[in-house]
Amino acid sequence: MPVKHLGRSQGNRDFSIFSYNKDARRIPSGTPVDQESVVHYSGTFSFRNDLFLVFQYLGSFISGDDSLIYQWAEFTSRASGGAVAVASVMETLRTIPETSRAVSEARQVYAKLYQNYHALECVWSGKPIDDIALLHVDHMIPFTVWKNNNLWNLLPALESVNAKKRDKIPSPAFY
Repeated sequence: MPVKHLGRSQGNRDFSIFSYNKDARRIPSGTPVDQESVVHYSGTFSFRNDLFLVFQYLGSFISGDDSLIYQWAEFTSRASGGAVAVASVMETLRTIPETSRAVSEARQVYAKLYQNYHALECVWSGKPIDDIALLHVDHMIPFTVWKNNNLWNLLPALESVNAKKRDKIPSPAFY
């Protein structure tokens, strides 16, 4: 019950948002593990009334039709002229994010641009990237902040500038 420990990161006190019945029993062997048996054998829990009201009034903003993620899915579907279904967008938005940095595709794109035009600039300093060996691909929104390897988030940067930026979101003072 990891939610039982919600809030313990700020001290060793229990900041649980609900109380629960500690008399829950194990599901007997041979009992099918389905929704009914889990509910029957797992005990009960309750929220404080003030928190219940918060979830009642604001819950739809977290996971219902008023939630940001659902509104984004509807917007995407409308923007595609209905070619993309809301359910398809929701499935995409619910996927587990990337777990490792993947910049090789972006590096190939920028290497091809360099090969064709011999001109690349560091997005942060504006200095030219004169040698493809000096090209670093930087996550504009740092990978540690948002696990996103989409091409729009991967930008050409000089090695020295990327090393200075590291996992920070740059401010105007940075460049």
